[in-house]
Amino acid sequence: MNISPQSKLSGLPPVTAATPPRFNPMGVRILVGVILLALLVNVGFILTIQQNDQPTFETRSEQSKDISLIGPIDANRLLTATIQNELILLEGGQPVVAPRKFDLLIGGLAALPETIYVGTADGKITALDYTLENPRDIATVDGRIVGMKALGDSYVVAHGIGPFSDRYWVTLFKDGETEPVFKTQVEFTIAAVDAADGFAFYGTANAKIGAISLETGEKIWSITGKRPVTRLLALSAGQVAVGDEKGNITLLDNQGNTVWSVNVTQYQIRGMTADESTSTILAGDGEGNLFALDMAGNLLVSRQVADDDLEALFDFEPNNVIVVPRNGQWTTVHPAALTGAGIVDQLRSTQVLADIGLVVAILAAIVVAVERFRLSAVRTLRQAWRTRIAYILIFPALVCVIVWNYLPAGMAAYYSLTNKAARNTTVEFIGLKNYEQILTRDEYFGIGFKNVLIITIANLVKVVTAPLLVAELIFWLKTESRRYLFRTLYLLPAVVPGLIGVYMWTMVYDPYDGLLNQILKAFFGIPTGRAWLADETLFLGVPTALWAIIFAGFPFVSAFPLLIYMGGLLNINAELFDAARIDGASWWTRFTRIDIPLLSPQFRLLLFFSFSGALAGFADIVIFTNGGPGIATFVPGLQMYRKISEGEFGYASALGGVLFVLVFIGTLVIVRSRRDALAEV
Repeated sequence: MNISPQSKLSGLPPVTAATPPRFNPMGVRILVGVILLALLVNVGFILTIQQNDQPTFETRSEQSKDISLIGPIDANRLLTATIQNELILLEGGQPVVAPRKFDLLIGGLAALPETIYVGTADGKITALDYTLENPRDIATVDGRIVGMKALGDSYVVAHGIGPFSDRYWVTLFKDGETEPVFKTQVEFTIAAVDAADGFAFYGTANAKIGAISLETGEKIWSITGKRPVTRLLALSAGQVAVGDEKGNITLLDNQGNTVWSVNVTQYQIRGMTADESTSTILAGDGEGNLFALDMAGNLLVSRQVADDDLEALFDFEPNNVIVVPRNGQWTTVHPAALTGAGIVDQLRSTQVLADIGLVVAILAAIVVAVERFRLSAVRTLRQAWRTRIAYILIFPALVCVIVWNYLPAGMAAYYSLTNKAARNTTVEFIGLKNYEQILTRDEYFGIGFKNVLIITIANLVKVVTAPLLVAELIFWLKTESRRYLFRTLYLLPAVVPGLIGVYMWTMVYDPYDGLLNQILKAFFGIPTGRAWLADETLFLGVPTALWAIIFAGFPFVSAFPLLIYMGGLLNINAELFDAARIDGASWWTRFTRIDIPLLSPQFRLLLFFSFSGALAGFADIVIFTNGGPGIATFVPGLQMYRKISEGEFGYASALGGVLFVLVFIGTLVIVRSRRDALAEV
């Protein structure tokens, strides 16, 4: 029996192609290793942070209201003076006796063991007992009292005549005495005074700093500092720490030589104290920020602990410092934990950067581990290598795009998750707190969002009406010469900068000589004299000032949308118009059935630019009203600009992030409308 070769092979099992592996074993090992490394790194960070993260700041139950001066008495009692000229004795944070009202501003407090001395703006020194009763005049010094310091059995008084003069003195009084021990004249208006260890220190409004011997009343030294002085802190061994109006803290030795100087904030220093147990200097500024430095001038930590001036810092309790703002809740600081707090801040920032690098490494390992991704990456790299000359040529442009476009955007996204500010020398990662405040507690953003929504709707209406109408009228003129003439006339104003047009409209709205008021008076007999850009009167629920901004630019025919519409009309096939004419279509039918459907790409383009420009724009509003009157024309873009100018970079970045999300959502809607239109076709 003959058996053909084909019949022999027919009995064999069919041959199937080998299935390529889905994963690369080496890549999988690399991926597992990178994930384990990421876990170990984060566990290490978490353990180190927990080891150093000790309670540093605690909110107290005490509240301040309009406090201007603080005078510590002992571990339980405290004197405060308010801007209403009231003297209050607190025990455990609560008033224990009736406040004492003074007629003039209280300029200084000195609490001695048996007597309280109060200095006022008329130069009088009044003595009180600890019930704030039995007032008696002790002495009257020249001019107004601007500061006092208690020294056990004596007290120092800083006083002088005039707001800016050289008639200012530092005077020492003994407890109960009516005559001074000495009276030493200084160079200029005294802004701060302190005393300790046999020295009285003064700082003036023209940056002079000096030391006076408490034994003889003679000047020991005098220097000129960087900026006008706002606070002094007398330290041991004749040293003094100086805070000024620009946030500098300077340590001077007993000869007036600078030991170190550091800038911790852009706002003036309002309060200072020292913790001897940790050799730490603590300072507060005019924006509620607290800074801790070691005796070498190194910044340990910075925190915002209040929303108002930090008027006083003092060691009210053992190993604790109490921070008292002018208004708001008090805070306890534990100096022993400050070093650990600074380390924790640095560790958290480093952890964020490390995690970003690890995420990039994990994504790269996934590409290597998944065979399909790996092969695709290999093909891409091979194609790039074959066209390497082209990539080399575009590399400089690519670097510029990354550095000047994407890198700032990435930095802004990161800063929006931090407390980055000019007043903070250390950046702390705070997560979504900025976004939470914007969306839930920021009243300015709520009002601004409402205003920008109105402006956006108005801009969208303006961009799809007047420019389209003018483009249609020009397009259907019978002769080319007329079309050319009217195109030129409408496009000619485009050579004038846009800001010039804004300034011209401010002249139109001028309440005295403005064109609008003149027209109302000449043609309608209405002598309004109305300040349109300063009018908060509501019309249809919108302030008049906002309506004035919306109607600026009438009749709303700008060059860009007009050119876009003209280009779209010229791009329509003329045979469609001829067919419509043969079919007897009216101009309205042609406009609604041919022009509008075929101009949809132009509509989407103009809607995108109008939408994004209205949401993020604020330049015109700055010129027109600067957000006023009040906040009637306030918008989020202007709020972001102001936050940047105030140095609130983290919060401004978060505002920019919210605006980006809104623009992105609007862009998606516009793109989706294009896809729907294509699907219908």
